[in-house]
Amino acid sequence: MKLSEAEGNNLRNEWESIESSAIMLEHSKRVYIESYKKRIILFCIENGIELYNIAQLKTYPTATNVLNHLLKIISTYDDPKYNQGDLETWKDAFTEELAKVKDDARNLHGNADISVGSQYIRTGKYKEDTLLTLKDMQDLLDSKTFQCAHILKSQPFSLTESSKEQDDEIIRLIERGVKTNKYVFLPINHEGHWTYLYGKDDSWTISDSQPFDRGELTHRQNSIKETSRAFLSSLTRNDINIEYITTGLQSNNYECGTHVVNGYRKMAQVSYTALSHDDILRELVDKQFYNDHQDYGLPDPDQAHHPENTNYNFLLKAGEVLCKTLSLAALSLVILAIVGVINVPTFGIGGIAVAGIATAGLVSYGFFKPNNAVSPDTPKEGAHLLL
Repeated sequence: MKLSEAEGNNLRNEWESIESSAIMLEHSKRVYIESYKKRIILFCIENGIELYNIAQLKTYPTATNVLNHLLKIISTYDDPKYNQGDLETWKDAFTEELAKVKDDARNLHGNADISVGSQYIRTGKYKEDTLLTLKDMQDLLDSKTFQCAHILKSQPFSLTESSKEQDDEIIRLIERGVKTNKYVFLPINHEGHWTYLYGKDDSWTISDSQPFDRGELTHRQNSIKETSRAFLSSLTRNDINIEYITTGLQSNNYECGTHVVNGYRKMAQVSYTALSHDDILRELVDKQFYNDHQDYGLPDPDQAHHPENTNYNFLLKAGEVLCKTLSLAALSLVILAIVGVINVPTFGIGGIAVAGIATAGLVSYGFFKPNNAVSPDTPKEGAHLLL
């Protein structure tokens, strides 16, 4: 069955991803792809090959192997030795590889955690290659210590899945930035990768942590740039200029969120020292699991609770209870004496002691009560320190 017109157009539009998959092929094969683009596209359309899906294959070796076999088949298409069965075998293998990718994606979503904290609750640990989720980024970027008067920051969001409320918030931030001459910081996620937009009015910069491909934007970076331009243009109704830069600091596929957090915090506090991905994960465990909202580098999670603080609370509470008890006991003695249960001479002898106990109880209760109204281990505003 042939590809539909829409599928054929999709194949043409996604040609860059096909060329990216050919990056590991030998030189002659890459030249063949460049030289015979139209022939390859026509062959795929006629034979119902959804080659644009090759970008879904998780590793270059797999994609390269699949593409290499297809090119061999196409190159013999006009040869009398051409065997349609070879193509059908290839199509079955390609379909199988794509099915594996879908199964892996389903398993990933099935085991996905909403945050690092939820992963820690579920497993008792966190994986060092954990990607930061939307919830994680919200908790990290909402840190009170790193609020900044000269930067307007939005909540983290997906470029292609933002809600109307999020779009409205961003419009307000951009308009406010124009009026106050302040820059706007937008932490964005696209195709599972965290970067950030930084700018104002119609001039913006995308800052990425993954390096370029031999000095050029990768397929995903091009997608981020064009999607960002379309997103901002749709909100502002202006033509948007976007510069794409990279720090080149990321050498794996999971630290992108950490670099976005470090980027913002460094803007907000010049003295801030960038944290490693592991430090960020530990900070999230402390915030989300132990509920200790420190806004800077955190201690080991196992030492996050401080028993000495709890002891102070215990002493205050015990004092409060003791004073209440003494006061009630003294009051009971007075009432018993009045109603005749205790004779007056006996009461007279202990009267002074009873009165003293009652007075001490009431006064002490008044002392303990206000001191226990606020927990001593409750962080006070302004008490945080920067590293």
